[in-house]
Amino acid sequence: MFLALFLVASLFGYFVIDFREKSDIAYSHFESGRYAKVIELYKDTKPESDSEILVLSFSVSGLEREINTKKGIGATKDLNLTIETWKSQPFDYFHIIDPFLPLLKKHDLPYKRALTFKVSQIKRPIPKDKAIDFLRLLLQEDPRGTERNFGEALSNLLSKDLSPLQPRELGILEEDLNYLVSFENNPFTDGLFHVEGSQINLRLGPGKENPDLGKANSGDLAYCFEKDYREEVIAGKSSHWKKCFFPHLTKSLWIFGGFLNQLPIDDTKITQLGKRFKEIDNEVKIDFAGWSGEKPPMTFHGKYLPRKPKVFASEPGFPLNQSKTDKYERICKKLSGEKNYFEFSYLPHDSVGLVPLFEIELVYAGKSHLAYTVSTSRDSVFINNKAYALNHADLKRENFSLHIEGREKSKLLGSLWRRNTGLLQSLGSLPLDETVLESGKYSWEVCLPIALQPRNSEALLFEIRTGVH
Repeated sequence: MFLALFLVASLFGYFVIDFREKSDIAYSHFESGRYAKVIELYKDTKPESDSEILVLSFSVSGLEREINTKKGIGATKDLNLTIETWKSQPFDYFHIIDPFLPLLKKHDLPYKRALTFKVSQIKRPIPKDKAIDFLRLLLQEDPRGTERNFGEALSNLLSKDLSPLQPRELGILEEDLNYLVSFENNPFTDGLFHVEGSQINLRLGPGKENPDLGKANSGDLAYCFEKDYREEVIAGKSSHWKKCFFPHLTKSLWIFGGFLNQLPIDDTKITQLGKRFKEIDNEVKIDFAGWSGEKPPMTFHGKYLPRKPKVFASEPGFPLNQSKTDKYERICKKLSGEKNYFEFSYLPHDSVGLVPLFEIELVYAGKSHLAYTVSTSRDSVFINNKAYALNHADLKRENFSLHIEGREKSKLLGSLWRRNTGLLQSLGSLPLDETVLESGKYSWEVCLPIALQPRNSEALLFEIRTGVH
C-alpha cells in the first residue's frame, strides 16, 4: 500500500513539476501571451543571459500593449513594475518602465530587437514628446541586419504625432528611410516617391471625405509605407491611397497615388549611413547599460559611493547630486587618442541650485588637470562659468556637445552646440600647461563627481560620446 502511494505521488510530481530550464519556461509563457508569468519567474532571481533579458523585455512590451488595449493596469498587480500615465487623446496611455532593456548593450542585436519590438507594440496615440524620444533611440541604431523589424517600428512611430525634428535628426531619418526603401520585405520597400502637382491635398485618412491636413507640391519627397487597397479614379487617374511620411512637413498623411511618381534610392544617403555608423564604431561611448550600481561603471576608477541607476524613457542614467558640503569624490575613465568633441545627454533636476554632471581633464606630468566642468540647474546648462538657458517649463532630456576648436596660449577654446546650432562661443578651458598643449603630449579623461553628502536635487547623466570629427 505504501509503495503504491509512493508511486502515485511520484507520478503526480513528475507531471505537475516543470523540470524544464527557466529560460525555456519563460519563452513558452511568452509564446502563449502569458507575459505576467514571464516576469513573475524572475521576481527573485536575475536573468543570466541576453536571451533571457530579451524575453523579459518582450514581455514588458507585450504587457504594456495589453493594459492599453483590453486588460487595464490590474494585469500588472504584484509585478513590482513602475507605470507612468501619459496624458494623451482620446485616452491616457499607460507606459511600463522597462527594467530589462537597459541591461542590453546598445547597438548589439538583442538590444535592437528589444527596442524595435517595444516601439512596434505601441498601438495607441502617445504624447508627441514621448514619440520623439523613442524615435531618437531608433535613430541611434543601425537598421542593417534588422530591416523588417526596424521598418515596422519606424512606420509605427511615423504614424503618430511627433514633436518637431531638428535638421540633423531629419537627415539621419532620411538616410535610414532610403536604406529601407532599397531593402525587401519591410513597410518602406520601393516606397520612395516625389509629388507631381500643385497644392495636392494630404489627408488624415484614405479618401476625399477625410480632413485635409497639409499640402504637397511638385518635387516634394514622400516615403510611403501603407496602402489602401480600394482603387479610385481622381483627376482621370486610377490608383490607390498611400500613407507616406513627408519630410517637408515632418509628418505622415494620406495622398492619392495618382499624384506620386516613384524614385530610385539616393545612393549618397546610403553611403552617408555607412559613414555614420563607421564614425560611431570609432567613438568612445560612455553609458550605463548593464550597470547595477553596486560597483562603479565598467572601466571607471576612483573612490566610488554606491548608488542605484535610475531609468528615464527606458534608458538608464547615472544619478548626480549637489553636495551639502561642496565635497565630492570622483570616479574617472581614461580615454585614448585625440578628442575634439564631447557629446552628452542628461535630464536636469527639479530643484534650486547647481548639480555637477561631469568634468573633462587632461592628464600629463603624471597628474590630472581640470579643463572643463559641465553642470546643470533646472533652467540652464553651465560650461565652466558660462550658462545657456534651456527655456522650457517641463523637465526633459537634453542633448548638447562641447566642441574643442583650438587653443589660445594656455587655454583650450571650445563652443557649445545643440543639433548643429552653435549656442556659446569662446569657451576657454581652465589654464593648462602651454608647452604641453603645443606638444600634444597629453591624454584625456572624463570624471563623474559624487557628492559626499548629497542633497535631494538629482540630475541623470545618460551618456557621453567623444571622438574626432
